[in-house]
Amino acid sequence: MNITFIFNILSISTLSCLTREISHLYVSYVPVESTKKYFYQVLPKEYPHFNHVMGETQWCISGNRVKLPKLGWIRFANSRKVEGRILNATVRKNPSGKYVVSLLVETEVKEKPKTSSTVGIDVGLKDFAILSNGHVYKNPAFFRTLEEKLVKAQRILSRRQQVAIKQKRPLPEAKNVQKQRIKVARIHEKIAYARTDYLQKITTEIIKNHDVIGIEDLQVANMLKNKNVAKAISEVSWSEFRRMLEYKAAWYGKQVIAVDPRCTSQKCHSCGHTAKENRQTQAAFLCVSCGHSENADINASRNIHELAMHSNTT
Repeated sequence: MNITFIFNILSISTLSCLTREISHLYVSYVPVESTKKYFYQVLPKEYPHFNHVMGETQWCISGNRVKLPKLGWIRFANSRKVEGRILNATVRKNPSGKYVVSLLVETEVKEKPKTSSTVGIDVGLKDFAILSNGHVYKNPAFFRTLEEKLVKAQRILSRRQQVAIKQKRPLPEAKNVQKQRIKVARIHEKIAYARTDYLQKITTEIIKNHDVIGIEDLQVANMLKNKNVAKAISEVSWSEFRRMLEYKAAWYGKQVIAVDPRCTSQKCHSCGHTAKENRQTQAAFLCVSCGHSENADINASRNIHELAMHSNTT
């Protein structure tokens, strides 16, 4: 099966000479880790505008160097080999001031070995994902850990913007505003990269270990209308989790089945009795009919697994 990958090369934004260093090379769905030494300067007018797309004939990779049009050979940390035919490339500038080169590469992906294993997954807020076999993936809460730092940085940015407006200076020309804007963007970037990295790792592990995966067909957009849980739901990225599972399953010959989520948390996996009273608390499940007691999330994931297997056989 031929698959098109996009490789991202993260470079420093100083482009004053041709001997630049590109710090990381990753496939696009693997996040680029933040690096310590970056220098941010305004892009000289003589260099290409961003985003700028270049054809495959303009690109060449040799060892730890990549050849960029008009810039020549640029060094990068060859952390992952670029395999396949390079179709084109795009250079863009991130809000944090970093320049990213995305390589569109066509290559062949081999299917993962079959494991004859099936599993159901119940997603949550306290724990990110609970599998029907009892395995639990914790919710790292990346945004919460950096929220206080982000709030302080945004307040400083707001004050500097107000000062610049009172002085009637254009915001793009206010150096203190731009410095603080980049600091805020770096925090957002760190949160996004950490979250994507976590999702990539756990989805790859799930796809590798199971042939059929049952998940809930959640309407996340409607759930976000509830202001009490909207922030927490946005942080866990359920939609992105499902998207990664589905495209990796298509690549590696596995199957993802989305089932109706109604009553999966209220139905007893042991006897099938469904009642709101079964869910004693957020974590405890006690069937009022048969007395079956279990962790509520594991009970729900087993119901999801059962529905997925039933859907797969019909």
